[in-house]
Amino acid sequence: MPPDPPRAGELERIRRLTAHLPPGRGVIVGPGDDAAIVRPEDGADLAITTDAFLEARHFRREWCREAPGLARLATAVGRRLAAANLSDLAAMAAAPRWAVLSVGARAESEEWLEEVERALAAKLAESGAALVGGNLARTDGPEWYSLTLVGSVVRGRAWARAGARAGDLIAVTGAPGRAAAFGKRAPEYWADPDAAGPLHALGESWCDPASRVNVAAALAALGAVTAAIDLSDGLHGNLAQLCEAGGVGAEIDAASFGEDALIAGSGPLEEVRYGPSDDYELLITVDAARRAACADAARRAGAPLTFAGRITDRAGDLTLRRADGTRAALPGRGYDHFAAP
Repeated sequence: MPPDPPRAGELERIRRLTAHLPPGRGVIVGPGDDAAIVRPEDGADLAITTDAFLEARHFRREWCREAPGLARLATAVGRRLAAANLSDLAAMAAAPRWAVLSVGARAESEEWLEEVERALAAKLAESGAALVGGNLARTDGPEWYSLTLVGSVVRGRAWARAGARAGDLIAVTGAPGRAAAFGKRAPEYWADPDAAGPLHALGESWCDPASRVNVAAALAALGAVTAAIDLSDGLHGNLAQLCEAGGVGAEIDAASFGEDALIAGSGPLEEVRYGPSDDYELLITVDAARRAACADAARRAGAPLTFAGRITDRAGDLTLRRADGTRAALPGRGYDHFAAP
């Protein structure tokens, strides 16, 4: 058998990773120098966020061992990491602009890493952001990817977690809990990603979370949103954070979500829907008088928007109103990297 081709060194790998990157708006100096130089618009504030994905924590290669499956998983990892950062900026009503990526990669991961980076750059570009630099290091342990994304927002108009008022409506995009549902069935999905049926749809929603940047921009233009947070830790956990920031409480109407067979088939419905789940959706509170305008703006932006409850003046009290009219403490909890298993 012919010998394996030699592995590319650090500089050659960086050249391959940066050669195909598209230029971005406002980029004066892009990849290849010691630092990127970018130019924000006049009258804009900058919003900066960062997220890291760690092998065996955010994804597991053993889910799929065949080469085609690994390529597909690498694409999902890249697009999900981009989505995690895009979701943070959407929650601030900021437009994504520039990103830098730091990677700890194993020596044998050339093709995997290139696929992750291509998928990440493409997902960012779809929302108007460009990858303008980063850093590459070798690791002999679990691989990791750390993305920092910079966006811009009209000065003084950024959303924040604080600001919700008693009587405001609670709304969420997408279907909270689907990422958690996928996590419970990931090995089953990766055993046959092309299988028909509900599991295929669940897997596809996990592999490529929708960016909510456009709907955030549409809603921001209305001036109706009073507070916002992204759903990266689960509906219960992120709603609790929003209520704590505003000194308010919340009541969720269970019937507002309707039936979701993809979630219900993955465990106790309330546990999956309200518990830890990195869905990368938006949770917002809006002026009740602007409900119709917000619904129309979300529809035109192509994002499903569910009005799921109401903010109360009972600080810290999170309640679930079930379909039979009974009330209970909102089930679930937020995701915590350092919580006891």
